[in-house]
Amino acid sequence: MKKTLSLLALSSALAFGAAAPALANDVGPYGGIDLGITDIDGADSEVGFGAFLGYRINANLAGEVALRRLGSFGGVDLNAFQISALGILPFNNQTSGYLRVGYGFNDADCGVGRRCSADDRAIFGFGLRHQLNRQLTLRGEYTSVAKDADQFNVGLEFKF
Repeated sequence: MKKTLSLLALSSALAFGAAAPALANDVGPYGGIDLGITDIDGADSEVGFGAFLGYRINANLAGEVALRRLGSFGGVDLNAFQISALGILPFNNQTSGYLRVGYGFNDADCGVGRRCSADDRAIFGFGLRHQLNRQLTLRGEYTSVAKDADQFNVGLEFKF
């Protein structure tokens, strides 16, 4: 009986162990959507959303481009186009943390006949990713998107 249980435990460990690294080390293109809260100092928080495309180069590095709707603040609609590099630190076979460094091209739309501007700037962030299966990953992230603006997102990433 002990020999059977030991054999069963060993075969289960080998089966799960062989499949799990394949999940963590997938490279290639991915895309996704996210929903979050944008917080600007001196203004109420607003719901924001975005879509992103990326390419995972290896287990520790990815590049992304994103379009984000940051929200509407005092009649001014804020949007951003972002280019980022992600440094990824796998914690186990399905979960990893990451740091984001990039640049955000911010756009402020003040309405018809009104002129306004938004500052383009470097963006910084960090997050957690948890791979649900071979193609779907859940992620949560904090990003500093402007001098006085931060965004907290939850999103789904789909591997192509």
